[in-house]
Amino acid sequence: NNPKTTMIGTKRRLLFTLLIVLCLFVRVAQSSSEHNTILHRSSHPEPADADTVPVTVSSSSSSSGDNNGNVQLSADDRLALELLPDAFRLLNEMIRKQRRRWRSTCKQYLKRDVRFRADSDLGTWSGCRGAYGSKKSSNKGERVIALDRVVSFSVDRWRYNVTGKRQAVRETVVDGRTVRAVVLEEVRDEIVVDTSVLFHVRVRDSKWEEQLARQGTGSSAAAARGKKNNNDSAADAAEDKRHEQVCDEHGHCTNKEAEQEEEPEEVYDAQLRISCDSQDNCAITQWTAASNVDTPKRSDEEAEQLRAMSVNIWNYNHWGVRKWNLGEELMHVGADVIGFQEVRARKVSPLRGSRFQAQDLAFMLPDYHFVYQPAMCFEEGNWPNGPREIVHEGLAIFSRYPVLDSYHVQLTRIDGDPSDFHQRILLVALVDVPRLGPVYMMVTHLSLSAAAQKLSLRQIGQHAATLDHPAVLVGDFNIELTKDNNPLTRDFGFHDPWEVLHSGEPGFTFSSWQPSKRIDFVFLRNLKARSVSIRGRSPTKQTGLRPIGGVQNMRGVLYPSDHFFVDAVVTNNQ
Repeated sequence: NNPKTTMIGTKRRLLFTLLIVLCLFVRVAQSSSEHNTILHRSSHPEPADADTVPVTVSSSSSSSGDNNGNVQLSADDRLALELLPDAFRLLNEMIRKQRRRWRSTCKQYLKRDVRFRADSDLGTWSGCRGAYGSKKSSNKGERVIALDRVVSFSVDRWRYNVTGKRQAVRETVVDGRTVRAVVLEEVRDEIVVDTSVLFHVRVRDSKWEEQLARQGTGSSAAAARGKKNNNDSAADAAEDKRHEQVCDEHGHCTNKEAEQEEEPEEVYDAQLRISCDSQDNCAITQWTAASNVDTPKRSDEEAEQLRAMSVNIWNYNHWGVRKWNLGEELMHVGADVIGFQEVRARKVSPLRGSRFQAQDLAFMLPDYHFVYQPAMCFEEGNWPNGPREIVHEGLAIFSRYPVLDSYHVQLTRIDGDPSDFHQRILLVALVDVPRLGPVYMMVTHLSLSAAAQKLSLRQIGQHAATLDHPAVLVGDFNIELTKDNNPLTRDFGFHDPWEVLHSGEPGFTFSSWQPSKRIDFVFLRNLKARSVSIRGRSPTKQTGLRPIGGVQNMRGVLYPSDHFFVDAVVTNNQ
C-alpha cells in the first residue's frame, strides 16, 4: 500500500465524518429553535393587504383562529412575532458572555483585593471575586432560558419630532448654464427612533431546573425520590395517608387524597423587553422575574438586610475607557439593588460601538434582574448640517432579588422654564427581599430647575404615601437637600440616613474631581440604616483625556463617574 494514498483516504474519511457531525448539529439547532417558538409563519404567500398576515398558531398558544388554525395579526402582532426569537437569542447570548467573565487569577489594583479586566468591547470580565464571592460559586457553567409560552405582550414606539433648518443645494438653469446655490431648507419631520416590545413570558430555565434538582423538588426529582424510597416504611405510611377517608360536616365520607405539599413547577413568569433603534440594532433592556432563581445565598444576618446604592454613570463621557473602572467599583461594593441615572441609548447615530448602556451594565452585573426606562429624547451633534445623533436618557434599576413589578411615573415639567428642558421620571420596582419582604426601590434624576424640583419632590412624596410596603428612594436630585427644604423628610415619612449616622460630615458627592456638593441621596421610608457610605472615590490614571461634561479640571485621572455614589445597608424598623 502506498502510504501517501492511505493518508489521503484517511483525511477524506475524517472530513466526511466532520461534515456529517456538522449537519447533525445544524439540524438539532433548528429543531430546538422551532420547539422554543410558539408562533410559526405559514407557507401561505403574503396578501396584497399588508395589514394582516396569516400565521399558524401552535398548540401551546391560547390564541383563537378559524377552522384552519389561522389568525389575523395586526402590525404590532407581526412585529412581536418577528422580534420574539431575536429577544431570546440576545438574552441567551448575554448570559453566555456573563458566564465567561470568571478566571482563575487575581491582581492587586488600586489597593483593592479585586481586579477586573476587559476581554472585549462588549464587557466580558475576568477576575476571581465578584458579586457572588469566589470563583467557585455557581456562576460557572451554561444557562439556557427557553420559551414555554407567551402570556401577553405590548409594543411601544418612541416618536421624535425633527425641526430646524439644513443646507440644501438648488440647481437652476440660467442662459443655458447650470447654476448651483446653497440654501437653507425648513425641516419638519416625525421619525420613530425606538421600537420596543415587552413580553410577559413563561420560560424554562436550566438554572431553575438544576436548583430544583439540588433541593429535591420538581417532577424529575420527585420521581427519583420515589424510586429511592419505594420500600421505605415512612414512604409507605405517607402513601396510606394519601388515601384516607375525608368526611364533611354532614357525615359524607370519600376517599380523597390528602393535601400534599405543592411541588414547584420547572417554569416561571418573566418580563422580557427587546428595544431596537432606527437602524434595527437591538438589545435586551428589561429582564425581570418574580422567581428566586438568581437569589444569592446569604448568612442569617445578611438575609435580614438590603444593600441599596445610587449611581449616576455620567452618560457617554469617556465611556469606552471609564466603564471598566465603574464595573469594578460596582462589583467591589456588591449592592443588592442599584438605581442608575443618566443611562443612555443611541437611537439615531452614525457612530459604531456601544449603543445601549443598559446592556453594558448587564454585562458588568451578571445574574441581576434589571429594567431600563428612558425619560427623555433629544438631539446631539451638529445636525442638520452635520451628522445627526438622537439619544435616549433615562433610569435603570438592577436587583439581585426577584422583581415582582415595575413601572414609572412621569414627573411634572414646566412649559416655558428654560432650566426645565428635559422630561424627568420616577422609576419604581417592587423587589422581593428574603426576610424583609417586598420593598419598593425608587430612583429619580431631578431637573435643574428649582421650581420643577419642588414640584417633583412633592409628587414623589405623594406617590410614596400610597405604597403599601417600605420604600428606598435613591437618585441625583441636583439640589442640596436639608431639613428646611426637603418635603420628603418633612411631610412624607422619609428620613436621610446620612444625617442620622454621619451628622455634621459633608458627604459631598459632586464633583468627583472637586467635591463641593451633596446632591446624591438615599432616602428611607419605614426602614432604618445600619450603615451608609460614599463610594467611587478611587480613580485610574489617564492621559490625553480632555475635561468634559462640566468637569473643568480632571487632574490627569479618571473616576468611575463625575459623581460619587451613595451606598446604604438597610433593615426593617423593628
